[in-house]
Order: sequence, then structure tokens, then C-alpha cells
Amino acid sequence: MPLFQGKGCRLVRVLLQNPNEAQTIRALSQQTETSYAVARGLLRQLIVDGYAESIEDRHGFRLSHPVELIQAWLKSESKTAVVEGFNAASTTPDLLQRAFSKLQEQGGPRNLYSCQRTST
Repeated sequence: MPLFQGKGCRLVRVLLQNPNEAQTIRALSQQTETSYAVARGLLRQLIVDGYAESIEDRHGFRLSHPVELIQAWLKSESKTAVVEGFNAASTTPDLLQRAFSKLQEQGGPRNLYSCQRTST
């Protein structure tokens, strides 16, 4: 199943909202309105591709390389959320590139996903 289209895109978006937060397969399937099997398969793909990792003691999964995941999304040039109502139609390659540039300017995902302020 493609990571950056349809149900895969739903899962990636949810994980990117809080990349350091552990998520269970069941919680992800509920948040993304996908089946447990679909969420499990997509998470397995993210782990195999090196973008996610399993948390010890069966506490779920989290992104291990959110910046690289965004880069892969950019390189895929996938059209996302064109018709599907669940996703916003605003993840064009141009907007993803701008978000990635902003992320780099802020020193990576730690500053973007925390309450730390960056100096301007």
C-alpha cells in the first residue's frame, strides 16, 4: 500500500503531528479510520523503510526519522488528498518543500515539535 496516498497518507500525517509520541496500532487505526490490518501493514512498512521504530515492552511505535520521511514524501511526488475528504488537499510538493525548508531552518524536528522557541 502506498505510504503517501489514501490510507497510507492518513497514517503518515497522524504520525508526523507528534513524531516523538508513541502510538499503538489500534489507536492509529481509530484516528485514521482504517482497519487494524491496514494500520499494522503501513507501520511495518515504515519500520522496514527505517522511518519508524518499535517502543520497548510493546508500548507502540513512533517515528525515528521524521525529516527523512518528509524528504521521501517530497521525492515521491505523490498527489495526496485530491478527492478523499479525510485529508486536506494542501500537501502539494511545493508546500511539502516549504515545510521541509522551515523544518531545516528551525534545526530539525526537535524545535518544530517542542515548545522551544527558536531565535529569529
